[in-house]
Amino acid sequence: MTVYLDSDYKIHLEPGEGLREITREELDPFLPEMLANCRLVPEGETWTRGDGTEFPGFMLAPWRNV
Repeated sequence: MTVYLDSDYKIHLEPGEGLREITREELDPFLPEMLANCRLVPEGETWTRGDGTEFPGFMLAPWRNV
């Protein structure tokens, strides 16, 4: 599945300004509506939470409760 990441690693389902395209087979089983509420950190990259905790990729996790 192809998704688009913003600078905070949040998944978007459509391309847009400032978003980068990522294609991952691991995402294929997931419903797009679920992925739109997730953060994806690719391998070799790290997302840093507001409290300074670092999360290295590959990581897929929800960023909001629905």
